[in-house]
Parts: sequence; structure tokens; C-alpha cells
Amino acid sequence: MNNLSAVGNVGSDAELRFTKEGTAIAGFSFALSSGYGDKKKTTWLRCSILGKRGETLAPMLTKGTQIALNGEISLNEYVAKDGTNKSSVECLVQSVTLLGKKDAAPKEAGKSNGHQPQPLDEEDVPF
Repeated sequence: MNNLSAVGNVGSDAELRFTKEGTAIAGFSFALSSGYGDKKKTTWLRCSILGKRGETLAPMLTKGTQIALNGEISLNEYVAKDGTNKSSVECLVQSVTLLGKKDAAPKEAGKSNGHQPQPLDEEDVPF
């Protein structure tokens, strides 16, 4: 079994869609950065959250939101319309922790400039 644990930013607002059987799928892009300075590199993942969890979290997963996620990672290889071979890294997300907006700054003097977790009503999250 493979397992990815990562902290990064949502790159696009989550899109909610449903299978023919009615299962919800929340899909979004995720930016995972490594390195620093001129050696900084960003890896983009395509993420999916299935079921009620995805349906509930989709409105909260907006562009720029910092999250921690755990899931199973895979490489999807395919042939594009123009005939070239392409690949994308995908993650089937098992759990998500909302950490806040990337550009959120504290309003009071003396507070650190770190990211603060967003309070959630436990009844809203199905896990």
C-alpha cells in the first residue's frame, strides 16, 4: 500500500460531480512545494475525495486554501488528443485537515504570521 501525507495549497476550487450510482466525487488540484529560493519546485496533483466526505468538503476547498491531506497516490498515463503521451499524478484522498487561507494574516499585533486552523462544526464533517 502506498500512502501520501502532504501539506500544500488547493490550486483550483473543488468541482463536485456524481457517478451514475449517485456517489459524490469532489475533484481539485493540489500544489505541493519543495525546496526553497531558486531551487523551489512545485508538483501538481489531481485529487479526488469520494462520498459524503467529498460532498461536504467541496465548498470549503477553494483556491489558495492550505490543507494537509493523506491518501493513495498513483500515476495516470494516457495519450492526449494530439497523439502525445502524457501523465498526471493523482491522489485518492482519505483525510483532509483545513489549515486556512494562504494569504491569511493575523489582525492583532503580536500574533505570529503562521496559518491558523479554521474552526469547523463537527456536525458538518462526516469523519
